[in-house]
Amino acid sequence: MSLLNIKHVKKSFGSKLVLKDINMTLDQNDFYGLVGKNGSGKTTLINLIAGINRTDNGDILFYDHINVNEFKNKIGLMPDSEGLYRNISGYDFLHYMGRLKKINLSKQQIIQLLEKVYLEVPNNLDIKHYSFGMKKKLAIAQTLIGDPELLIFDEPTSGVDPESAINIRQLFSDFHQEGKTILLTSHNLNEIEKLCNKASLLDGGKLTISGKLASLLQNKENTIKLLIQYKTSYSNSELIRKIQEHSFISNIGIKNNILEIDCSSSSINDALHSILQINDLKIVDISTRKPDLEQLFFTNNG
Repeated sequence: MSLLNIKHVKKSFGSKLVLKDINMTLDQNDFYGLVGKNGSGKTTLINLIAGINRTDNGDILFYDHINVNEFKNKIGLMPDSEGLYRNISGYDFLHYMGRLKKINLSKQQIIQLLEKVYLEVPNNLDIKHYSFGMKKKLAIAQTLIGDPELLIFDEPTSGVDPESAINIRQLFSDFHQEGKTILLTSHNLNEIEKLCNKASLLDGGKLTISGKLASLLQNKENTIKLLIQYKTSYSNSELIRKIQEHSFISNIGIKNNILEIDCSSSSINDALHSILQINDLKIVDISTRKPDLEQLFFTNNG
């Protein structure tokens, strides 16, 4: 069942059109990844979904009929951890945020929220003394107040150390296993690929690629990147020219003395045979890489 439907949404700030005819659907228990460069409109779209801003045109519907304002308390939006109040404790912060949602959290409920995100802190320790990773966990705990149906995380692992990022991703995986619907924005495509079942690329205010990850990657399955480590006296430009003279290969590049060639799975042998015809070229090692989100989203986009 569809939890969230975004239909033909547009949003401008002054003369700048930030979102252009956005259409997107989140079903119940989706883990949806939203990818885009800085300034692509990701945060604007999140603010529209959460009801912080209003659309200029189009509709944002919950269960196909509920207005966003009626659904606000069913959305958990992770705030910027650097914008948290500094001079109050994490306990007081969660209690205050609960009151904003008209929920009077007991001390035991606050403890349970902190336990949920594996955050152990003294109840009188002010947030200004928290580490960056601790602030992130507190911000995540805030999204869980009131047991919301939709959790929204905007760049949640940005700036954290690798161990903390792994812990945060595990939290999100746990939430998803518990039945939560999650919308995640991230610059980390590996993170999106590991966690999400659906994804969209937001580019220039438009969703240029969108769908189930398995289907999107399946559509690219016939394309494989052939990686060849070699030895030769040719310069990079000379080697590429030689390869193109001897074969049908056109999409070729060299990075760190490794040939990178895009070809279909059925044409790998033909590609290798052509390359082996070149004098003064010795192949040291060969490997292949299946399509990933980086290749899908950015190789053939804009």
